[in-house]
Amino acid sequence: MVERWRPNILITGAPDRTAEALDELGACMRLPVARWLPGKALDFPADASTATLILTEPSLTSLREQDQLLSWIRTDGRTVQVITITSVPLFGLIANGTFSPELYYHLNVVHFELGS
Repeated sequence: MVERWRPNILITGAPDRTAEALDELGACMRLPVARWLPGKALDFPADASTATLILTEPSLTSLREQDQLLSWIRTDGRTVQVITITSVPLFGLIANGTFSPELYYHLNVVHFELGS
């Protein structure tokens, strides 16, 4: 399913487990791949060439950055697959107002919750 449909994927778990899962998905990713890491500016390519975006620890983004990301993903003509890895369950952040529900449901098409 992941290889054929390329849905957005949310992987939650310990950093070493999510990194392993991401490595396993590597062969299924369409190129080119862009990656966002904590502490780096959310500078996304202006054109629609990015096929896969790897988003790491989105709980560290501000609501403004989350809105920017959602706007970039929703740009007309863009067919990017977003693979999100996080050690923090994002659903709980919606309740306290620190994570966008719209972005959460966009990222959470397929959710893998990895144990420790």
